[in-house]
Amino acid sequence: MLKKTLAIVLSVFLLALCSAGIAGQADKPAPKDETLTLDKVPEAARNALKKLMGDNAATSLAQRGKKDAIRYEGHWTADGKKYEAVVKADGTLILTEAEVDAKEVPEVVQSAAKKAAAEGATLAFIKIRQEQKDKTFFEVRATKNAKTQEFVFDAAGKEVDDDVADEETEDDDDASSED
Repeated sequence: MLKKTLAIVLSVFLLALCSAGIAGQADKPAPKDETLTLDKVPEAARNALKKLMGDNAATSLAQRGKKDAIRYEGHWTADGKKYEAVVKADGTLILTEAEVDAKEVPEVVQSAAKKAAAEGATLAFIKIRQEQKDKTFFEVRATKNAKTQEFVFDAAGKEVDDDVADEETEDDDDASSED
């Protein structure tokens, strides 16, 4: 009887221990992209980012992706506007994002954004440029009464899925490309 009770107590203890371990794993955040300093970015990528940033300091730098698909992403502010660029290790420019004034946005995009947004919303524009694909998109943030809607339009004013604008490269081995 004592052996049976001891076995049950031990089994319950081991089950509780395993459950706690599994629960602890679930509470851990997913691995994040590695945050870097400019001196840790490969020379070609660093030079490409420095050229884009000019005299402006990076507000954040990160390494994204794995093995052959590693990308370096830099963020900075210039003249009160936020900018972002994504480059390959060899310095190839993949993607740029820049806050822009409405006057820099095609009228067809502005019109489509006004139609899609809540009436009277304040519109903010971000120009997204996929350099390798020679494509331009505009992310629009429409804010009214502390609520924000986001839309993405191509340069012709057609609303597109935001994943299309986030697609960074046309490489066949890139996880974001379509087969």
